[in-house]
Amino acid sequence: MGAMRQKKPIVRNSRYSNCFVAMPSFKSGRVVAHGPKASAVRQQAVDKGYDTPVLLFIPPKGAVCLY
Repeated sequence: MGAMRQKKPIVRNSRYSNCFVAMPSFKSGRVVAHGPKASAVRQQAVDKGYDTPVLLFIPPKGAVCLY
């Protein structure tokens, strides 16, 4: 079997809990915009020069998420 990759959080700061965040890419852990509405967060990122930001929702701490 291949080597196991170590899991690490994409976003480490708990202040983004229950918010949408925009990042330049999945490989970047840098948040360029955040807020409660995805459309506003995307627009903030675009206004800062990130034409195709990655948007993620950071669930509240302790939330159980099923995908």
